[in-house]
Amino acid sequence: MKITHIIWSFTVGGAETMLIDIVNQQASDGNNVNLVILNRHYSKELLREIDSRVKIVLLNRPVGSKNVLYVLQLNFLLLTSFCQIIHCHNYSLEKILFSYFLKKSILTIHGFNRPIKETNKYKMVVAISNAILKDLKSKGLRNIALVRNGVKTNLIEKKERFNFKIQIVCVGRLEHQVKGQDILLKALSLLKKDSIDSTLHFIGEGSSEDYLKRLSEQLKLKDDVIFHGPLPREKLYKLLKNFDIIVQPSIHEGFGLTAVEGMIAGIPLVISKASGLIEVTKDGELAYVVKDDEPNEYYFTLKKLILKIKSADSSIIRRKELSKSYASDNYSIKSTCDNYFNIYCKLLNLRP
Repeated sequence: MKITHIIWSFTVGGAETMLIDIVNQQASDGNNVNLVILNRHYSKELLREIDSRVKIVLLNRPVGSKNVLYVLQLNFLLLTSFCQIIHCHNYSLEKILFSYFLKKSILTIHGFNRPIKETNKYKMVVAISNAILKDLKSKGLRNIALVRNGVKTNLIEKKERFNFKIQIVCVGRLEHQVKGQDILLKALSLLKKDSIDSTLHFIGEGSSEDYLKRLSEQLKLKDDVIFHGPLPREKLYKLLKNFDIIVQPSIHEGFGLTAVEGMIAGIPLVISKASGLIEVTKDGELAYVVKDDEPNEYYFTLKKLILKIKSADSSIIRRKELSKSYASDNYSIKSTCDNYFNIYCKLLNLRP
């Protein structure tokens, strides 16, 4: 099948990470796959993670440009590439796609609070989680399907033993107002005051990086916090097993990709009550859920978990094995792409 994916920009984020795995798997499955990035705003490191069989088209539109030539260039490209399915990853793309192409377009919604309307012109809208599906239904949308995100489960190396000094990691965009990393720093400060020795690692980049570095210094945590920047997915999958606890203190989360990756690696999870995180951890059963977005609550939860790890509590091992099995069974990238393929076939009136 000839599939063209379109996205405005391609920097580090959950949607982009997911899109890399999707196009790579689709190419591996024998499809003819194109990836069109409209804006001159993309990470070369991320582009290097894309399978060589995927054709990447960079239109290099300046962000915010009103130049109609880029719109014409996109639609001319779609016309000449003879793609069967157009898979969009930003709701606003319908404003620049000609009606002819919208008739064979689907849109994946990767997060909450997207101002998509019931009257959208996409042939199908896809939610990545039940939480987002519910959000879209509340907006009046009816042409919706559910396709859960997945990961390359076989590439994630499994954790075998815990470190003497506990290593905590938080993976994701450094945007504290959405991802809650400032709450985690304050919780770490409380652990330190309680003489519970641990190191916190941030993997990712974003507009809050300078703020979080200043906050760590203000809290006298400079020697206890490491900012790694963004890491290629395959390197992250090899590195995860070296950490002892994954914390996702997100205020909002549409899915919870890192939580899934952590479960497959067999690492204990501490998560917020964000609906996407609760959903992927089997209604919170496979994680330690913090009920309030307060440093004290994360401190108490982390302290309790660290003491369990130090005492070799058997419940840690049981939850570890349950998590690996559940995540591997429910969140593989192959399953994700098979579900998308079924939707494509339905829209094209083809048999899967």
